[in-house]
Amino acid sequence: MGSITEGIKAVGESLEIAMAFSMVTNFSAMILLQGCLQMLWGMISALQLITHMRLIEVICPGNAHLLFTFIDGVSSFDFIETNTFLPQLFELPMEEEEPFN
Repeated sequence: MGSITEGIKAVGESLEIAMAFSMVTNFSAMILLQGCLQMLWGMISALQLITHMRLIEVICPGNAHLLFTFIDGVSSFDFIETNTFLPQLFELPMEEEEPFN
């Protein structure tokens, strides 16, 4: 009977150490990720402001206009030209002869 209680105590102590380690790891990861996600959110907000500057027609020099054009491509995820392979992949007709309705 005594060896069973000692075994249970040993398992309980090891579980206590494992739980404490997992709680500390989880807490430190949460603090680290919170800072990273907050910086990412700030970058997305700045990207929105930059891409919307073209809509309010701010006068800017040519090099800034070139930068805005590049950022528009990045913000709309136009990395790959999809017009060439999507119709072949999904077998979509490019132009329809009659409307469906």
